This record gives sequence, C-alpha cells and structure tokens, in this order.
Amino acid sequence: MRMSKYYAPTLKEVPNDAEIKSHELLIRGGFIRKTASGVYTYLPLGFKVLKKIEQIVREEMENIDSQEILMPIIQPAEIWQESGRWDDYGPEMMKLKDRHNRDFTLGIFEESDELEREIEKVDTPNVKTIEDVANFLNVDNTKIVKSLLFKGRDGWILALIRGDYELNISKLRAYFGDQTLTMGEPEEIKNEFGVEIGFIGPVGIENVKIVADYSIKNMKNFVVGGMEKDKHYINVNINKDFKVDSFTDIRMVSKGEPCPKCSKPLKEIKGIEVGQVFKLGTKYSEKLHAYYTSEDGKQKPFIMGCYGWGISRTLGAIVEQLHDDYGMIWPKSISPFEVVIIPVSMKQKELVDKAEELYKILKEKYDALYDDRDASPGFKFKDADLIGIPLKIILGKKMKDGKVEVKLRYEKNSEEVDISNGFDELLKIIEKKLNEYDPKIYVKTIDKD
Repeated sequence: MRMSKYYAPTLKEVPNDAEIKSHELLIRGGFIRKTASGVYTYLPLGFKVLKKIEQIVREEMENIDSQEILMPIIQPAEIWQESGRWDDYGPEMMKLKDRHNRDFTLGIFEESDELEREIEKVDTPNVKTIEDVANFLNVDNTKIVKSLLFKGRDGWILALIRGDYELNISKLRAYFGDQTLTMGEPEEIKNEFGVEIGFIGPVGIENVKIVADYSIKNMKNFVVGGMEKDKHYINVNINKDFKVDSFTDIRMVSKGEPCPKCSKPLKEIKGIEVGQVFKLGTKYSEKLHAYYTSEDGKQKPFIMGCYGWGISRTLGAIVEQLHDDYGMIWPKSISPFEVVIIPVSMKQKELVDKAEELYKILKEKYDALYDDRDASPGFKFKDADLIGIPLKIILGKKMKDGKVEVKLRYEKNSEEVDISNGFDELLKIIEKKLNEYDPKIYVKTIDKD
C-alpha cells in the first residue's frame, strides 16, 4: 500500500477528550475517530487491526471445530417475547417498528463459636455509610453486612456482602446469567420498598431474591439496615432472622489474601476486561423449544453458554500495554503493516527507483507500506513510530554507498545493509529481524527504567 493513497490522518497534538493513553494514541495514529459520546468510527488502520484480531480468534475457534454464522443485528420481537425478555428489559433495549408496524429490536447482549443473640432494632439517625454505621454503633465494619439492590430481567435481587468488601458486579451477572443486572436507582428503590438506600436490609424485605457472598455465611450477630429511615438491626443471624436463597462468590478479592488454590498471598494488578464466560443452562433453550435427541432417544434441551470476546476492547488493551513515548508498538501478527519503506526524499530519483523496486518485492511476502509522500524525513519517521509498524527500511544519505538502514520499531540504532549487489542480503536481515521482534520484551525494559 502506498501511503500517498492511504487514509491515515495522523495528529501531532494530544486530543482534549483523550482519557487514557490507548485512546490518545489510537486517535493520533489515525486508527479511530469519535462519532458521538462513546461511539467511534474505525478508520482503515484501525479496521485492519480489528480484522487481524478477528482472524486470530476465528482460526482458534476453527481449531476446536466451531462454526461461524452471521445473524441480523435487527431482530423480530417474537423471539424475545417467546423467551420472556421483551418486557423484562427496560429502556436499555432499543425497540423500533417497521413500515408494517411490526416490532423489532437491536440484539443485546470464617467460623465462630459466638452464640446467637436476639435481634434488636436501634436508632441510627443520619447514619448511612458503612463507616458512619461502624462509628455510631462502635463496631468493626467486618461486623456489618452491606445490602445492595439490583434489578434484572427476573426482578429484584438483594446482594449481601461483608462491610469491608466490595461487590464484583461481573461475578453477580455471571452467577445469574443476566448481563442486564444494574444497581437500583435511589428513587426507584424508595418507590418500590418505601425506604432510602442507606437503610436497606434483608430482614423483612419482600419480593426479592437474596444472594449472599460466602464471606457472610458463618457470620453471627451482625448489623444490617433496618428497612426504615434512621434504623438498623443489630445481632442479626442468617436463618433465624432471614433466609438466603443462595450463596456464591460475588466479592472483589483483596491484596494479600490467600489464594484459594495455592494459599500464597494474592497480588493486586490492574486489568482490562476483554472477555466474559457465563452459563445460561437450559433457561432459554426450554423456552424456545431448542431440543436435541440424546443417545437414549429422549428429547433434551440444549445446555447453553455465552463466551464473549471483545475484539475492539482487545485492540485498546494491546495499545494500553504496548506503547512508548513515540507511539504504539504492535505485535507483528496484528500490526496494520509489518514493514514500512521510507525514502527520505521523493525528489531524488535514485532513492525513489530503489524504493519502488524494493516495494514490489516486499509486498509479495509482507504486509508492506511504502511512504511515498512528499514530506520531510522526520515527519515520516514520527508517523511510522506513532502508527507502530514493526520494521522501518530507510533509504537516505547512506544510499550513496549502496546501503539502506533497517530498524525495528523499538531499536535505538539502525543496521546498515549493502544493496549494491541486489536485495538478497536485505531480505535475509528483514526476515531475521521480524522473527526476533518482540514488543513485550521492550516494554518490560521500559517498566524497569
């Protein structure tokens, strides 16, 4: 591909609305452009990377005999009505009608020997947060149970977790197989349950499914909201004072906790969610009559699961991990181009002729870009680094001695290669360097510095 014909609108300045480094670099590199808040258009460079990531996923899926289909984005209401989800979803489901007035939608997607004491409701005026409750009642926050209300397809869910822990909503959604679960709004909760959110609790609450984290399973005599303004219950105990529908792991783990597998202390690192796995079971296959004939000749519902991989999220996560002060550093397998040929001047016939000749050879074997723009060398070099192309081949002043410069994206110094007797030696060097190319090693050296 010739750069003069390629739409890659790079920017030198940092966008004002860029929140993280990957966002900034993808805009500056001409990979994406903002269409609306949270909505982006993928330009040729970005779209090319997306397709390469997609192809890797596709190949891995085919290796385990998966088959790919393409379904319409707009779907008829009937299949959503049959599964009961047409009315379950709220305003987050985009619905529309066609010219025949038919409904459609956009497809979505510790142990204790402590004796149990008698429950008691106590006054806690203007006390709402865990810290406030702990200070007012002079108890540790490990003796308080947080009660969080969520609304999903099947109604209200009350999630219980120990006061010093944070709830992991991804775990909660995965447990119920419901990605629509969202925390209830204060006004909505007050209208539904007649109480402010700071005083919600499991004792006496109705029309909810109660799920509790394992962290409270063996707790005794703990504190919960009193389901009444300025009131809390103390000496609350499971089974005696309320029932839990199910226990599961729904909390964020903390640094230093023992690993459940090896018992070594856990470390805390930052991460980016790029995929999800959750089991649907037979809930929807039964509703939609999706059955198969088993070996014993009986009709049984499919066991379903969702295994989602965010292609665009993966793109952003890679940039967040692999970049430096000059731009992106793409892995070779997904880089928009593997090699870029840069003649320092389009006015010097010798350079242009050699660049053209080399481009014809390289594009047969590599995803090659030929920067044939009439721009300064520095401008071209900076764009190549910003875009993150693994290998640069520079035709410059060394050409008077029959040499070109070859340089990996992260190398400080280039290697000179004699091409006066042809390109054979250069092609060997290119292949060797691309085989050795590993941006992860380079980024680790930056982190150490």
